[in-house]
Amino acid sequence: TLENSKLLVQEATLEWTDSDIFMDLQGKGRLSAHDVHQALLRDPRSQSFSEPLSLYPDVQGDMHLSTRATGTLTNPSQMHILDGDLVLDGMHLSTTENRLPLHHITGHLSFNEQQIHIHRFNGMVGKSPVDIKGQWSFRKDSKASNLAMKGLWSSNDLQSLLPSVIQTFSAFEGQIGTTLTLSGPNLRPEYHAELDLTNMALATKGLFQKPSGV
Repeated sequence: TLENSKLLVQEATLEWTDSDIFMDLQGKGRLSAHDVHQALLRDPRSQSFSEPLSLYPDVQGDMHLSTRATGTLTNPSQMHILDGDLVLDGMHLSTTENRLPLHHITGHLSFNEQQIHIHRFNGMVGKSPVDIKGQWSFRKDSKASNLAMKGLWSSNDLQSLLPSVIQTFSAFEGQIGTTLTLSGPNLRPEYHAELDLTNMALATKGLFQKPSGV
């Protein structure tokens, strides 16, 4: 059940067959991110997501959804989503002490059976801002995918994500700007990465040193 969510069916088409009733529904609503999180954890069809979702036991925020779905009246749990539009509003994902929280997440995504289009997706990973835009195709033979992910990572967050940097660098302070682009075929996408170390101070143990601003 989605206790704190509201869903409204705007248009419904019903077609009677010999043994069932086929439904074509269009609707919209406001979903509680907490309700959706708990429903995904309980749904056996979401087993592939259960492990990463379980790392974030507390999820808060709102999701505004408009979608079209089809299916039969006797088996509503197998409704097939044809397309939709999703807006994320102020979502927060809290986690354990040794992992970075995800917070201040906002975004606008649209999707259909073939691809998802990320119009905007912004948020904070720990104290580091992250921005994602582009589209990704679900078709294995598609070459139309193109995603751009940008981040400005604080040294503290990078040390949490990559603990080995503490062993490599005696000084590791400031921020690293990153840009990662994925494009082309889904099975073997091409990628292009850029790092901006201008505002990062680095020093290895007696071998190399780069002050911030250089």
